[in-house]
Amino acid sequence: MNKHHPLDEVFHGKLGDSALNPPMHLWEQIDQKRNWQHKVLNQIKLRKPISTLLAVAALTGICWVVWLAQNQEIQAFPIPVSVALFQHPAAGTTVSSDVLVQEHSVIEEHTAFGSVDFQQVAAALIADESPKHSTLAMLLANEASVASETAQATQKTTFATPSTVNALSVKMPGSVQSAELAMYEGLDASEPKCADFGTGNWRFYVEALASPDLTFRNLEAREPAFEEYAEFRNSTEDRMYAFSAALRLAMVSEAGLTMRTGINYSQINEKFRYVNGSEERVEIKSIFDNNGNVIGTDTIVVIGTRTKVTYNQYQMLDIPFLLGYEFEMDRLSLNVNAGAYLNLLFKQEGDFLSPQSLEPVSFDSGNPDAYPAFKQQAGLGWYGSVGVVYKLNPLLDLMIEPHFKVFPKSVTRDQYGLRQNYMSTGLFIGLRQQI
Repeated sequence: MNKHHPLDEVFHGKLGDSALNPPMHLWEQIDQKRNWQHKVLNQIKLRKPISTLLAVAALTGICWVVWLAQNQEIQAFPIPVSVALFQHPAAGTTVSSDVLVQEHSVIEEHTAFGSVDFQQVAAALIADESPKHSTLAMLLANEASVASETAQATQKTTFATPSTVNALSVKMPGSVQSAELAMYEGLDASEPKCADFGTGNWRFYVEALASPDLTFRNLEAREPAFEEYAEFRNSTEDRMYAFSAALRLAMVSEAGLTMRTGINYSQINEKFRYVNGSEERVEIKSIFDNNGNVIGTDTIVVIGTRTKVTYNQYQMLDIPFLLGYEFEMDRLSLNVNAGAYLNLLFKQEGDFLSPQSLEPVSFDSGNPDAYPAFKQQAGLGWYGSVGVVYKLNPLLDLMIEPHFKVFPKSVTRDQYGLRQNYMSTGLFIGLRQQI
């Protein structure tokens, strides 16, 4: 029989040269039935050397990962061994080692303490297939070398055979017995427990804070022609005090992630002082006769010094959107926060120099006839802080939070000749209540 039958070529060409030409949907059904397993096996047959090497490498990697997983050291989860007496698992009462020995049927043997075969005891405990005894057996194997070096006297050692092992009791005199027995029996007192990583719950707080602030103003000319005007404004306006107040809702997870939002009010106060030492003032006076009747007027020009002082106010109402992290340390916690301040309202009232006449003019967001220099909203600001939280009681905390806030966009209109923006820093002090 030939190795390649002529019909193989016919099928390989999809019957293209034959008299019969089946419809294409038959070939599509054949392709659908040839799933990915068939295609992979065909590729492996065509590339036997490469596929063999890849299969061996994959199998080696899997075996190596499994070997690492099965050979984890028990030291990864340290177990305290400071229990002096054994806690009885059934009644929950404390019993001594002698009572425990009497409760179980054991075989007693007399041997020297220094020759106690801890490896044999460990094998007996493992054969018992008890979770408690298997953990104890691993620790006994590790302690075998230490026990052989510290053994100095011949004592009566009692242990059970593999078929009847329910307890281990090594009798030693005085302090040696209490120390060694406390270590091993304390380990056997309770079932091993998994590490507790929390439930992922969130705690909610209401925060009430107030802060004295220090502000920094920047005036920048939009065009070179307004640079001199910016210098005049800087020379006539001085920084005064500022403050902020916030009412926030804080959410703190067990992992330390924090989210904060609420409402924030801040006010910036400045002093405008205008002095003109040679200002002319025109006064019109009436002229009276002896009977007190007005017989005419007289115009008088007065040259003197004019002084005008106004206390300007800039008020902002913002909504903070903050993310952060909180590190808890007993009664003290540290947190870091960063996020955005969305300005809802920007109000201003006061006086400054007019860019046209360099004379004092009034600006007032509530007066449509005032000089239209400022926007109604300050835009988006950025906030950052580092806080300290001290727990006064389980529900009430004291907060101290140094912070900074900056509004990068100008608070003046595009038609005004100067860009004006603010950055502030302060110290929030307040309380937070868990709800």
